[in-house]
Amino acid sequence: MDNKAIYKKTIGFSLLKLIWDVISLLLVGAAATGGFFLAEKFMNAGIIGLFIGLIIGIIAAALISRFVAYTYKAGQIAMMTRAITEGELPDDVIAEGKRTVKSRFATVAAFYAVTRVIKGIFNQIGRGITQVGQSIGGDAGGTVGSTINTVI
Repeated sequence: MDNKAIYKKTIGFSLLKLIWDVISLLLVGAAATGGFFLAEKFMNAGIIGLFIGLIIGIIAAALISRFVAYTYKAGQIAMMTRAITEGELPDDVIAEGKRTVKSRFATVAAFYAVTRVIKGIFNQIGRGITQVGQSIGGDAGGTVGSTINTVI
């Protein structure tokens, strides 16, 4: 199988992630609306409830969306790897990808945690480089540090 054929057969994972992103957006809206109506009904302070609901919705959506997106990415990578190593994919790629991720859930969760830690480390290194650049060269040094951070 060539790369284009593999991606065409596994694009369903990307579409499912997009659907989850839309659901997350709806979750944020629902939490904000719920917060508004609850606060308005019980405390006559709807705007405060709106902001509290918005914050709760954003946090919940971010947590759910990030892990679900990573799970779909892991399924897509598993199926792409299978296509490359075995030269073919099953008819129901998404179901097989879900089975693969479920059977290796502990590994997937560990990889998720490790990638988040690595990303955090690189973010901290980038911030440090930017701060060093700013302390040495002011705004120009900060720009150089920020550019290096972007490359990293």
